[in-house]
Amino acid sequence: CVACHHIVVFLGGAGMRKFLLACLLLSAPASAQAQQCGNLVRAMSLDLDDHGNYFTVPVTVNGQPKHFLLDTGGAFTQISLATAKAMNLAIAPSRIQMFDMYGNSNAGQVRVDVGVGRLTAKNEDIIVSSLGIADGIFAADFMQNYDIDIDFAARKLNYFLTDHCDGRVVYWPAGVVAAVPFHGWNSHGDSHMNVTV
Repeated sequence: CVACHHIVVFLGGAGMRKFLLACLLLSAPASAQAQQCGNLVRAMSLDLDDHGNYFTVPVTVNGQPKHFLLDTGGAFTQISLATAKAMNLAIAPSRIQMFDMYGNSNAGQVRVDVGVGRLTAKNEDIIVSSLGIADGIFAADFMQNYDIDIDFAARKLNYFLTDHCDGRVVYWPAGVVAAVPFHGWNSHGDSHMNVTV
């Protein structure tokens, strides 16, 4: 089973206006996919909060509203140590040791219910980080089962079902579209995109 990923970029007018990151397209053979694929269906849309140089995603942790930093390069969603302490969460030793860009190690993990839109992941083990600018980090592990559209202009994080026709992911008016193949998500959660400039 080979996962296929694409980044679709809308180019028009003054330049690049919108990014669409389509993750984990159906891995069925092309002939079977052509017969089974459907229309693009938006499962949910979240409002992003713009903080000038970063965006946060509204989530709930054990039913309490929180704002996690949107991190498209991160592998694992994390909760900040300050938020975990303020919520009186039981911090256990972590099964995974992670380091931030300053060399700080994670402070353990907590088991919580994490709500994203109308979906809730029950009893999730979430890493506790030393992050200080938001309640936590919202990473790829909470985006991987959907095709994700990050609309920075409209401040929206859109989740789409993956059973649509391959390549038919542009839902906004577009005169010119460029598609760049994106393959990744190996067993280490690593992904790469090579672009010739």
